[in-house]
Amino acid sequence: MPLNWNLEKIKDHETVCWIPEGEGFVLDPVTCTLISITNVLKISEITEDTAGEFYARLKLLEGSRGLLRKTDNTPLMITPEMVYAHIGLETNVVSEERHVFFEKLEYELDRLKVDYQRSHKRLEKEAAV
Repeated sequence: MPLNWNLEKIKDHETVCWIPEGEGFVLDPVTCTLISITNVLKISEITEDTAGEFYARLKLLEGSRGLLRKTDNTPLMITPEMVYAHIGLETNVVSEERHVFFEKLEYELDRLKVDYQRSHKRLEKEAAV
């Protein structure tokens, strides 16, 4: 399913979300990142109620996978102010409650642990030869 998004409910969305370029405008890298990351964070919109959870999940992701990157591959550290400025962002992502989000994270952790154990056993066998 393609990711659809709407910026019209963001206060000052014309200046927060768009950067003048040539005779037109391009999407701001922060806005682009926040739109894209909604699918990973499983939060469909940033509202007054969801902004804190959105930011917390984003920081958890950064802590485990490193800083997010702009399209030019430069690091992008999202701040609380950036998330707050994007209250009103809406996407068609299916939101998940916190416990569901963490159940999936736990499943991923278990899968990675098993992958490591398999690799370790293979390396031990190779070293024994």
